[in-house]
Amino acid sequence: MIAASAARAMTEKNIDLREQFPKHVRMLSRAEFDVVVNMSGSLLPPLSGKAKVDWDVPDPVMMGYDDHCLVMALVQELRREVLWQRRQ
Repeated sequence: MIAASAARAMTEKNIDLREQFPKHVRMLSRAEFDVVVNMSGSLLPPLSGKAKVDWDVPDPVMMGYDDHCLVMALVQELRREVLWQRRQ
């Protein structure tokens, strides 16, 4: 289940999480995405062909609303950097 504070923060960015749920990294092997943001504090197994960024922030499941907004700002910054690098 997605934390209510996370859903609220994402809804404000027009991101609907109603059909989403936390996923184990093993479920990501066939998923399509540009980058994995690891906030677990643990090492992740290699994800073939996928970029990985480790962030030293608390696991979002324990965060409040303001912290979710901060993480969303970090995600948006990362997306801008990835898009900028692709254009180079």
